[in-house]
Amino acid sequence: MSIKDYIDIQYIWGLMLVFSSPLLVGLIFFINRRATKPLKKTLLIFIPTASLWLSFFLYDNFLMLKVESEVREYASNPYEEYIIIKDGKIQSSEALIYALRSMSTKFTNKTFSSRINERTYKIIRGSHSLTLRVFDSSSRESFYWVVYTVPGTNYEYIGRIQPNETY
Repeated sequence: MSIKDYIDIQYIWGLMLVFSSPLLVGLIFFINRRATKPLKKTLLIFIPTASLWLSFFLYDNFLMLKVESEVREYASNPYEEYIIIKDGKIQSSEALIYALRSMSTKFTNKTFSSRINERTYKIIRGSHSLTLRVFDSSSRESFYWVVYTVPGTNYEYIGRIQPNETY
């Protein structure tokens, strides 16, 4: 399956959870009004629902790791195979490719703190290309934010890299 298929599954899963929530709340209220042991019956509905919600957020983390591994795999070839275009100008590839190989999602979330000094990189290898937006971190000089929008979707992967030299 492609990354787009995984994202489509997550989108459908999220829609199901959002639209089923009012039904579940109504069912819990109905049980509390009618049942002789409302707590026990409410827990029978609440626990599976809570586990569905938890699995949705775990799937989101799985999806981020899947996109991260795809980007790392893309950057795993020798440096000579890549052409990097920074804001329309060709640039050397070694530092950025090396940094992408160790990209991380640790301590990142969907709303990262800074978006200063944006640069757009197009990385070309053979017939495949990858477009990344790179931002400086306002809080730390030693790392950059990397935003990769999965083609054909609105899903933005946000990771961080710690390069040896400035881009």
